Amino acid sequence: MNLCSNGHEEVCYETRVCPACEKLKDADNDISKLNDKVETLESEVADLTTDLKYADNDISKLNDKVET
Repeated sequence: MNLCSNGHEEVCYETRVCPACEKLKDADNDISKLNDKVETLESEVADLTTDLKYADNDISKLNDKVET
């Protein structure tokens, strides 16, 4: 029976690696991937917002031409 040396003293295990440490490592990896996804989506939103502003400006110019 092993006790974790990373402060998980309440976790006893018989394998080579503390199961709590493995779960935390997996969770950290998942969080990192999700943070990367959030950054990508925020960048896409910023790009689409810029595109929308340009499109709105183009529409306004076309409407002005049609009215004149």
